[in-house]
Amino acid sequence: NKVIAISDWMNPTQLNVKYDANGQVTGFDRPGSNFVANNPGLAAAGILTDANSNDMIVKGGDRLSTTLAYGVNSKWTLTPDWKLEADLSTSRTAIGYPDLWIVAGMVPKNGDVLTFGSTPTVTFGDGIADPTAVRAHAVGNNIDTNHDKLHEGRLNATWNTDMGVFKGLQMGTAYSQRKVEHIAWSADSWNAFSGYHVSLPSSLFTVTPLGNPFGNGGNVPPNFLSFDPYAYMAYLNQPSLIPQSNDPAHYADKSIYPNGPMAIDYTKPSLWAVGEKVANAFVQSKWEGDGWSGDLGLRYMHVKSDSSGTSRILLSAVQSPNDTTFIQNWGPMQTNTVSNSYSAWLPSANLKFDLTSDMLLRFGASKTLTRPTLNQMGVSNWYGGRVGYVTSGGGNPYLKPMRSNNFDVSYEWYLSKTNYVSAALFMKKVSDFLETSLQDTRAAQYPNEIVHDTRIRNGQTGTIKGAELAGQYAFDNIHPLLQGWGVTANYTYVDAEANRDTSEGPVSCGYPGLSRQSYNASLFFENSKFQARASYNWRNHFSIDCGGGSTLPRNRAAYGQTDASLRYNLT
Repeated sequence: NKVIAISDWMNPTQLNVKYDANGQVTGFDRPGSNFVANNPGLAAAGILTDANSNDMIVKGGDRLSTTLAYGVNSKWTLTPDWKLEADLSTSRTAIGYPDLWIVAGMVPKNGDVLTFGSTPTVTFGDGIADPTAVRAHAVGNNIDTNHDKLHEGRLNATWNTDMGVFKGLQMGTAYSQRKVEHIAWSADSWNAFSGYHVSLPSSLFTVTPLGNPFGNGGNVPPNFLSFDPYAYMAYLNQPSLIPQSNDPAHYADKSIYPNGPMAIDYTKPSLWAVGEKVANAFVQSKWEGDGWSGDLGLRYMHVKSDSSGTSRILLSAVQSPNDTTFIQNWGPMQTNTVSNSYSAWLPSANLKFDLTSDMLLRFGASKTLTRPTLNQMGVSNWYGGRVGYVTSGGGNPYLKPMRSNNFDVSYEWYLSKTNYVSAALFMKKVSDFLETSLQDTRAAQYPNEIVHDTRIRNGQTGTIKGAELAGQYAFDNIHPLLQGWGVTANYTYVDAEANRDTSEGPVSCGYPGLSRQSYNASLFFENSKFQARASYNWRNHFSIDCGGGSTLPRNRAAYGQTDASLRYNLT
């Protein structure tokens, strides 16, 4: 056999790999059990690891969310020059949902063929709709709840005066207190029957039409197998099936699994909670002279956060006898708490010059701070992956806020009350950028493995700079038939430089979510009764995350989007 083989932790062995002129994979075969049985030499040499498997996966699920929110706002005019405004609000949200990842699969005798063109295609050697061929695999069964409570208030005062170029002050204070909590109850069932060694009754599965999800461009099978995940788990949870599990003594232990390995243990929740208190105070002065105006302000912010997590300790992990995943041995519950606080002074200044009656020049400078979300700061850890590629992740209570020094200048020319053109230049100097990153580490529970840990971290420093062009033109004065019609458009170009620690992974990766070029254009019609708008938005390719370890950076291709809206005023 003339074979080209590539071994990958996520996929079975790949054969007959084909490439294009740029070295990109355009197709490959995934061997079936017959090929593996007929090539013992390849298996003995480690070139063939496993036969191909085709999985049916059920993911959950329905999410019930309930939110209660209350607020009150009050405004007072103390004198003609003094005004006061106050807000108080409170809200709470509760979300509950099943977190399911239920896998049943089959090991075909004949291999599958995959090709990657404009639309990927797959040809299954044995098909995927035979309910008599399905075997048990991994089961993830969890119940998750999230709670979010927020209390906040603010008090602002405005003083208007006319003391030469000094025109007044705006000052205020704000305070918020928020707590986010996540609780999960789990069944330690992931590896109980993984490995495709336990046959399943065909009555658990239903032949279901797949439809045509790719239109006329894709080659997809006409049917697949669907199943009820709870009936599937109930079947595997029978005591008579335990001897076929990957560790019968472990999964039959009633002190660990009082209701069987598929049942959720509600006595051992895993939870994390993050509380944050934010205090703000600011003052902003207003200035105005002949042909110019501006403002100068300063904000002080103090943030205190407390993160706590309670979960079982992972004592050890051993390879499953029928799969390359691990059976995890958990110990008693443990609680960890991390506290963090920081303060910041955030100045800002804006200046506007009236070049002519219809031309403006603006300058702006500021320091800004972007706090990590509370969901990113939980004290939590999880372990997964396979032999040769162990993964971990979770929250990061040590996150610092992203800081940015911002500068911009813009020119605006107002051709009429509705028509204008503008151009702007901007630059941001960023530090402690928040992004998903991967770091390789060691864990005592996996003594012979490198653990690839992925979570939100404070990443690179760098500079983001660019230019923007924008304009709007209404056709009211061109012809009476064009009354109400108009167009608007803008274009943005961004040049970003990011500096990363080269020991943590690829460095040829920009800022996640940032496109080098983007533009949008709209055609609109408006009158006193009717409004219509059609828009097209386009953005260049951009980074999703920067990868690391064996994972290359992920990028999203350029794409465009068309939107349209209609509105009619009844009165």
